[in-house]
Amino acid sequence: GYQAKTISNVRINADLTIGLDFKLAAEGIQVGTVEVVAEKPLVNKYNTNANRITTSEDIDALPIRGVDNILATTPGVILQDNQIFIRGGRQDEVGFYLEGSNITDPMVGGRQVTLVQDALEEISVQSGGYTAEYGNANSGIIRQQIKSGTPDWKFSLEYITDNINFSGSDDRYSGEKNWADAYWYGYNESIITLSGPIFTPQVKFFGLFNYNFVNDQTPQSLPGINLGLIGDPVSGDTLDIIYPAGARPNSWLENYTGTGSFTFDFNPAIIRLIGTYTSASAPNPWSSARNLTQIGNYLNTGRTEMVETEDGAANLKLTYLFSGNSFLEFNGGYAF
Repeated sequence: GYQAKTISNVRINADLTIGLDFKLAAEGIQVGTVEVVAEKPLVNKYNTNANRITTSEDIDALPIRGVDNILATTPGVILQDNQIFIRGGRQDEVGFYLEGSNITDPMVGGRQVTLVQDALEEISVQSGGYTAEYGNANSGIIRQQIKSGTPDWKFSLEYITDNINFSGSDDRYSGEKNWADAYWYGYNESIITLSGPIFTPQVKFFGLFNYNFVNDQTPQSLPGINLGLIGDPVSGDTLDIIYPAGARPNSWLENYTGTGSFTFDFNPAIIRLIGTYTSASAPNPWSSARNLTQIGNYLNTGRTEMVETEDGAANLKLTYLFSGNSFLEFNGGYAF
């Protein structure tokens, strides 16, 4: 970025150092755009333990939905009965963390907070070798990070359904297949995201709203049965028992989830605030308190109990950068 300068007639004596003082004139240089594309290494040599990281780009490319289903694609991770197990350990031997705060269910283990995959920036699974920072987890650690706001405003809307026949609510349990020779299990999901700066580029926001409704929480390949009229010779009463194929009646699930993050990047001070909340409701005709088997529970529609649950988490992280290699961080979270 400076012009060339030549100084002549300078005598250099043997074994002596000569000093020259001069100024260089600045010269403007224009170059084209330089784009550097880094290639992801096959093996990260800085990993000192078994650590598998799934980024938001990986999540978007996977043909599955659900955080637990994504975790199940990781070697050493098993999804059974809607619970995560790592390296053969028990359910309560897996530690779940959100933004550095523990969200493990203290009673029975497992993740205490419902998370939507579209809200996650990264999922990290460590199956051994983690530091003493993470305790009470013998088989593995699962860390999750919420997405941050973008420099420019972005909005997305997505709707997913298996109702390819445009059937109505009266046809949920008809037991009939659609034109693709498949049953309608009533999967309907809506995802809305919004992210961008607020008043200044140093303050960024990310928000997600998710609505999900399914006719059957655990779809099974039930063929359905039709026993026809069954009569009682004493009373003369008859009962027409038909159990439809496809989605099980009285097994629907409805939930709402809202997730958001605020990032205040006032270098050298950085403040990050995240929160998530989920409300779910579902019937429970298969309660062990009055289990009448599949057929009996299906016919016992007038005495179905309802189960309503809610969970959520909030996290506050304060970071102060003293220099390039030293910083102070405070992290606090609450989950229910």
